[in-house]
Amino acid sequence: MIWVQVLIGLLILTMGRRLFWIFVAAVGFVYGMDFAPLLFPAQPPEVLWLIGLAAGLLGALFAYFLEWAAVATAGFLIGGRVAVLIAASLMPGTQGFAPIAFLVGGVVGAGFVLLVFDWALILLSAGIGATLIATAIHAPVNVAPLVLGGIAVIGVLIQAASLRRSPPRPATSRRTWNR
Repeated sequence: MIWVQVLIGLLILTMGRRLFWIFVAAVGFVYGMDFAPLLFPAQPPEVLWLIGLAAGLLGALFAYFLEWAAVATAGFLIGGRVAVLIAASLMPGTQGFAPIAFLVGGVVGAGFVLLVFDWALILLSAGIGATLIATAIHAPVNVAPLVLGGIAVIGVLIQAASLRRSPPRPATSRRTWNR
């Protein structure tokens, strides 16, 4: 399981902007895997994987047909997840603030994506990719922010380099609400 999480993390970390529908699908998969045991307790791991895959597929379909809404939702979920991880690393033992950190991080993440689409995808996908990798390798709490930040910076640099090489997308190539 850990190698799958690291592999998905690396894919999102390095190619989240270019393959944003995979990025949104992976976010759906991660959240599906997180919530499946809560919604369907005492299920075998295979069932939890199927639920995670179904959530990922729904995320990919959502991303394809409603690009901006999907990216804003992914921004909210990722911003919330990263904020909770950062809050837990900086203030251990304060789990009571996790919902507040999640909401604040989610609103910031969603707003950020709507303002600067490509760079938001780069930063958020690097953030979630780094989070997946850091949690998979079980970084010690005292160095987790450094590991998370270092991995995220590497992802941002890789994706920013690919952004410079690719021609800018015209606004008409993006799907809109009134499809």
